[in-house]
Amino acid sequence: MKKIIIASLFLISSIGTFAQNYTISGNEIITEQKVKFGNSNAQLSKADIDALKIIKDFLNEKTYISLLRIEGHVSGSTNDQQLSEQRALAIATWLTKEGINCKRLIAVGFGSKKPDEINTRINFIMAGLRGKMIGGMPEDGGGNVAGDVCNLNKSSR
Repeated sequence: MKKIIIASLFLISSIGTFAQNYTISGNEIITEQKVKFGNSNAQLSKADIDALKIIKDFLNEKTYISLLRIEGHVSGSTNDQQLSEQRALAIATWLTKEGINCKRLIAVGFGSKKPDEINTRINFIMAGLRGKMIGGMPEDGGGNVAGDVCNLNKSSR
């Protein structure tokens, strides 16, 4: 009897943990675990990849999200704009290698143009729903497109 109760509690706590991996605020997907790049680089760490798995699972589950904008924001670097684009592109590249259709992703860099509490950050914005743009915004949301995700990973098409 104790084994069943313990197993049930583990299952319930596991389900609860999974359900709390992200929240939606407006069109933004906010993960509990954040993507945090090292200083002045665009290399994904194991912790970053763990956070990105939440986004990958979200996109696999929500197939009606036709476009996810990955926004890179950086401040305090000598090349804010370029680094923000490289980081957004690194995430898009990882997601396509993990099986997300490249046509569902756009990598955009804002540099230090949109300051917030956390100036160095990544935002995941649902930009397209069933092939239509959400809220009349352009795909890029006003940022600089980092590159064509589909041409970077031809094998992921």
